[in-house]
Amino acid sequence: MSAGDSDRDVGREYFLSLDRQWIRYEKDFWATFRVRVVDVSPERPHGFEYSLSLHGEKDDRVLGYNNAHGVDVASGPARRSKRPTPFDHINRRGRKAVPYVFTTPYKLLEDFFADVDEILKRGRAVTRRILHIGVASKTYIHKRMLAIAKGELRQLPSDPRVWFTSFEALARVFSKQNMMLIEILREKDLDSITALADAAGREKTNVVRSLKVLEEFEIIEYQEGAGGRRAPRLKYDDFQPRVYPRGRSVH
Repeated sequence: MSAGDSDRDVGREYFLSLDRQWIRYEKDFWATFRVRVVDVSPERPHGFEYSLSLHGEKDDRVLGYNNAHGVDVASGPARRSKRPTPFDHINRRGRKAVPYVFTTPYKLLEDFFADVDEILKRGRAVTRRILHIGVASKTYIHKRMLAIAKGELRQLPSDPRVWFTSFEALARVFSKQNMMLIEILREKDLDSITALADAAGREKTNVVRSLKVLEEFEIIEYQEGAGGRRAPRLKYDDFQPRVYPRGRSVH
C-alpha cells in the first residue's frame, strides 16, 4: 500500500466517523453531519451518501452539501444526456440548488467549511425568505391595493404577498396536514412526492392535493429529483401572518 492509498483510507474513515456529529457556532448557528457507505452507482460514484448542513435561527437550513437526489441541469449537453449524473449538489438558502463536483472527502469538507466561514462573517445578515401574509376584510384589501396603485400609500418589503379575508381561509391553507408537510420539507431533502408521502404516512394522491394548494400560494416549488421525478421544495424559510389594519389606515 502506498502512502497515498493510506492517506485516502484515513480520510475515508474519518469522513465516515463524522456521522451524527455536530458543531455549535456563535450567533445561533450550528452544523450537522450525516455520512454513510452505499453501493457505488452512477449517482453516487464515490460510494458515500452524505449531508453536511449549516442551520441558523429556528433551525432553518442556511447551507447544505448533500447527494440525496439530483438537481436540474439548466442547459447544455449534460441536460440533453440520458446518462445518470452524480447527485452531489449544494443548497444555499434563497438560491436554486447547483451541482457539486465531489473529488475527495477532504475537498468536500474544505469547500463546506469555506462557505460556513463566509456565512458566519455575515452573521444574521443572511437573507431569510419570509412569506408575509395578511388577514383583513375584502373592503380593506381592495382599498389598500388601490391606495398603493395611486401612490397614496407606499408599499413596504414587509407588506403581505398573500391575503386572506378570514382566518378560516388561512386555516385551510395552513391546515394541520399541510403544516406537517411543510415541517418535513423543512427538515429533509426528499427526491420525490412519493418519498414525501411515505415520510408523512399519507396516501400519495392525498399529498398531491395538498401540494397543489401549497404551490398555488407559492409556498412550495419543484426541482428535478432522482430519475426525473419532481422533488417538492419550500420557497420560504418562515411564514408571518398579520391581521390588518395595523396603524397604516386606508380610508
